[in-house]
Amino acid sequence: MSRLPLVIFLTFTSLSLSAQSIIEGSVKSNQGKPLVGALIRIDSDSTRADNKGNFSLLTQRSGSQQIIFSHENFYGDTLEVFLEARKVYSLKVQLTPSSTDLQAVDVTARDRFENQTAIDIKSIEAFVGPTGGVEGILRTFAGVSSRNELSSQYSVRGGNFDENLVYVNGIEVYRPFLVRNGQQEGLSFINTDMIQSVDFSAGGFDARYGDRMSSVLDIRYRRPTEFGLRMQAGLLGGAVTVEDAKGKLDYMLSIRYRQNAMLLGAMDTEADFQPQFTDIQASVNYQLTDEITLSYLSNVSRNRYQVIPTSRETSFGSFQQALRLNVFFDGREDYDFITNFHAVSAEWRPLKNLRNTISASVYQSLEQEHFDVIGAYRLSELDNDLGSDNFGEIDFLRGTGGFHNFARNQLDALVANIDLKSTLVVKNSTWNAGIKWQYEDIRDRYKEWEYIDSTGYSVPHRPEWGFRRRRDRVIRVTQPIEGLNLFESFDSRASVFSHRVMGFIENQRRWEINDRSFSYSIGVRAHHWSLNGQTVISPRGTIKAKPFRNSDMIFRFSAGYYHQPAFYREMRDIGGAVNRNIAIRALRTWSRSHDRNVGSRLPIGY
Repeated sequence: MSRLPLVIFLTFTSLSLSAQSIIEGSVKSNQGKPLVGALIRIDSDSTRADNKGNFSLLTQRSGSQQIIFSHENFYGDTLEVFLEARKVYSLKVQLTPSSTDLQAVDVTARDRFENQTAIDIKSIEAFVGPTGGVEGILRTFAGVSSRNELSSQYSVRGGNFDENLVYVNGIEVYRPFLVRNGQQEGLSFINTDMIQSVDFSAGGFDARYGDRMSSVLDIRYRRPTEFGLRMQAGLLGGAVTVEDAKGKLDYMLSIRYRQNAMLLGAMDTEADFQPQFTDIQASVNYQLTDEITLSYLSNVSRNRYQVIPTSRETSFGSFQQALRLNVFFDGREDYDFITNFHAVSAEWRPLKNLRNTISASVYQSLEQEHFDVIGAYRLSELDNDLGSDNFGEIDFLRGTGGFHNFARNQLDALVANIDLKSTLVVKNSTWNAGIKWQYEDIRDRYKEWEYIDSTGYSVPHRPEWGFRRRRDRVIRVTQPIEGLNLFESFDSRASVFSHRVMGFIENQRRWEINDRSFSYSIGVRAHHWSLNGQTVISPRGTIKAKPFRNSDMIFRFSAGYYHQPAFYREMRDIGGAVNRNIAIRALRTWSRSHDRNVGSRLPIGY
């Protein structure tokens, strides 16, 4: 009997937030023939008709929803249905043959009881900025900030940039480890031309999401229903995306190119900037049987940032003491980040109320930082006499110096995992559970040094002679100099091999009493890391209520523990040493909020 909870936990592992309604039926032509492979879609939830034209769709949506039926050789149809939790709806649809293309239908209905904020796809496409895309529009949200407009990283509620989770089609994605600034980042993993839906949570997210402290960005790529081609080009790059659907197969393929040389030309440093960022993404889905769907997602990218600096001029100080620093460079910097990401998954629906998914993914990052730059600088004081003919020009020289920066850093990181999830609807509640195993293999070569010459002295300075007391007098003695003194010098090699085991289980329920709606989501996560042998438990819960019958106001309260195990960037110190006993960080948090819908598209709240 003690093994029964474990069996249930491993069997009913979860893919997504609970689906509380079941829509089933058939799709046929106006002549009564079944339409094999017809697509049935509600927002990002979709399925396809089997060989008999029958379908069954498990969805978490509620309220007034648009159900879209489409087929490549038929006119599409859209039905508006009011969905209620824990109910089964039967539909019979007939489509009319057509030889023309049907325009896409935008679905705007959204269940406001969810813990996440839905981002409008049209807003993402219309957003203008150096980076654009999803990360660009996230910075306009309350509590989200960024320190570099060229970076795709963001901070939520004052947290660190590494405290944010990013999922694409339910699979966690990663970013390079050695990136030092926004200029080197290049293209984000998220391809805006392939997006179907974007959900963002700035805290208080459910147990089904991974172990991070700040936020969750959940991206869903769309499944095309017909052939499409999208092309864009500009001064900063371009992209080509092709998509199609034939029978049981649908796919999207996208190639992007970007270069930021025009933006970097406005910096204080005069240099020959040669940033080149390229990636290829593919998303493929195949309906193997009526119950099984196979999916493949991949991303191969190369972000290369090269710069040959020549000079830099910076003025600073006050009006009474105006200074100018001139630096002259010789050498070059070369940063190269090559990433490969591949994921396969299989979704199996043996019952109408049960959905199981198993996925496997592998991520590899080959990174190198090579730079060898020599610089000479002079610090000057400027003429601040307003009546002088040389106002603002150099009055006298305060000092000169030089430096030499050198690095040959290389990193090879491999992250592989297998994830099993499931969603089960039982009577008036939904159970979600999952288990995940992850293996990490990281090899790091860290070799970097810096030499500084300040006004003819090596820093830190070691004089050639000194003084020594001998009896009752002080004499001058010569001190031998051994080698060259470097300001900083690091030379290390590190290899980290570890595995993690993660799991979660949660229950969600929603009910109504006299036109008043209530729901809760309670779950717990567990995480074990072999590197330090630590195991942590993270309980989380959310309560939502719509207590007023005649007012569309929703109250939310979330509380829980959030743990974040260290990844390699947090484990390595400035000298290259790896802390293998680093503890898993813990955060105890709670939050409350409410919002009121004063119009069809205008919610307000805090």
